[in-house]
Amino acid sequence: VTATNAVGTGAASAASSAVTPAPTNVALGKATLTDSVYAEYVGPKAVDGIISDASRWLSANTAGPHWIEIDFGSLQTICSSEIYMGYGTGSAVTEFVLQFWNGAAWADIPGTAVTGNTSVSVAQTFTSSITTNKVRFYSTDNGFVRVKEINIWDCASQPAVAAETKPGVPTGVSATAGNGQASVVFTPPASDGGSVITGYTVTATDTTTPGNGGQTVSGTGSPIVVTGLTNGDSYTFTVTATNAVGTGAASAASSAVTPAPTNVALGKATLTDSVYAEYVGPKAVDGIISDASRWLSANTAGPHWIEIDFGSLQTICSSEIYMGYGTGSAVTEFVLQFWNGAAWADIPGTAVTGNTSVSVAQTFTSSITTNKVRFYSTDNGYVRVKEINIWDC
Repeated sequence: VTATNAVGTGAASAASSAVTPAPTNVALGKATLTDSVYAEYVGPKAVDGIISDASRWLSANTAGPHWIEIDFGSLQTICSSEIYMGYGTGSAVTEFVLQFWNGAAWADIPGTAVTGNTSVSVAQTFTSSITTNKVRFYSTDNGFVRVKEINIWDCASQPAVAAETKPGVPTGVSATAGNGQASVVFTPPASDGGSVITGYTVTATDTTTPGNGGQTVSGTGSPIVVTGLTNGDSYTFTVTATNAVGTGAASAASSAVTPAPTNVALGKATLTDSVYAEYVGPKAVDGIISDASRWLSANTAGPHWIEIDFGSLQTICSSEIYMGYGTGSAVTEFVLQFWNGAAWADIPGTAVTGNTSVSVAQTFTSSITTNKVRFYSTDNGYVRVKEINIWDC
């Protein structure tokens, strides 16, 4: 500080101690009102200046909407907010908006509506200043809504807001193969770049036949299912995250998986017309293709059959049947049948006559949805079946 008179200005004073300009959190310590409370996690804990799981507001575990209202006690002109939510690093509030009391009703603060949120901290600068005596955090989420702290900043001096960037890299990418597809799970990136992540994209790489890769599928979270894969080829997967700024770097590739159909007959319950010695029905669905592990009918006049009960409805598209003894004694006349709810019916395209092969693979002319199938042969004498594979679609 200097002093001035008619002669002039004197020397400056010694400098003051340092201070740091900052906006005022007008929500701090103010009165609250909530739609509901769970246990000791009451509304005032969301405006106490403590950001922790132990000091938070927690709504009842009921259908939304859920809300917490903050009464400033006097008119305030506000320009921005910071909301800390969730539990640990997860359980973020997904759908919410900040509202203000306009003297007659609640109205949304422009630019604060959020959908599909996965971040546990959200900073927002309002598109215009708001003068009000009350604000409300309003969520349509069902179940628990968890809010650790709500900071509402006045407009006197806004906090420096870090520039928004692309999201970080998703981690923990792994895949589980299915029939022509894979389910890819991942963990969201540690940083959303200061902007809510709006989606994720999974990209498949075929390491067996590169030309069969390149499939991309987008979604709002884990898991994401990638279809259109080639059974028998090996695939890896990467994941990217996208926000309003752009798409971040790709994750490390998952371990390789190989899509394949599921043998829905494996290990299922069986019923047979007859059995010879120890060669019982379950040996035809145990995954072992050998003469020692097979179903063998009685040495009597046909027909002979083995029924497989899936235990639930399955949609099936193909089969592989291993039969005979060694490289001979194939079943000559047979058909695959399905239970239509009232009777057995032939699966189109599976009737075989004059067969001499000990392994027969068939693709059905149309998919079949059923809970049971039956291998049915009119052969007389022994009918020998080593294994029956029934593949889903």
